[in-house]
Amino acid sequence: MREPQRFGTNGDRSKAGSLLSVTAAKIAALLRGGGLLLAPSPGGWAVLAHPGNRHVSGHEDSRVLLCASLAQAQSVAQLTLAETRVLEALTPGPLVVEAQRSEGTALRVGVPDSSDLRQIADALGGPLAAIGPVVGQSRDKAAANRDALVAASATHPLVGDVLGPDGLAPPTVVRITGPGDVEQLSDGALPLVDVVAASERVSQWEIEDWT
Repeated sequence: MREPQRFGTNGDRSKAGSLLSVTAAKIAALLRGGGLLLAPSPGGWAVLAHPGNRHVSGHEDSRVLLCASLAQAQSVAQLTLAETRVLEALTPGPLVVEAQRSEGTALRVGVPDSSDLRQIADALGGPLAAIGPVVGQSRDKAAANRDALVAASATHPLVGDVLGPDGLAPPTVVRITGPGDVEQLSDGALPLVDVVAASERVSQWEIEDWT
């Protein structure tokens, strides 16, 4: 495998520490070209790709779509009012919502704490597909997963690393079926009571209008 491109050093960042827009654009171009990116994500390190990347096909059940904003999350998932209220109130943050889609499949979405990931998703114009497991994954394990994907590929994709902090807060993963009706799928840094409270911020007139 070719040596990964490195991003996130001092030369790639502003004085405030955020990625330069030109760096985010370079990473987005790598992902559009079929590249795989190793980066700190909610709860640990993850292999990131464009959602349509053929190298990660077959991982739909284990991936999380990390979005730049609530608006981007709404564009890729059919969010209910309760799901929207929760993401609106508690993200960016350590939260992943499993949204049920009309065809019966589930789609896990979140707006991460990491400004790096939000900038890259914004430059990409769509979410980043984080290949699981995302929670609690070490950098070495994530790198091994990425290398295995590259080795199994007919053509070797471009690869990259984004340097960043270890030990990010693990996300709370939830399924929300209605206001106040929340099922916790994975423990995380965000208390479930906060998720339930946010889901209940749907007024009666909104529910009537929605239905």
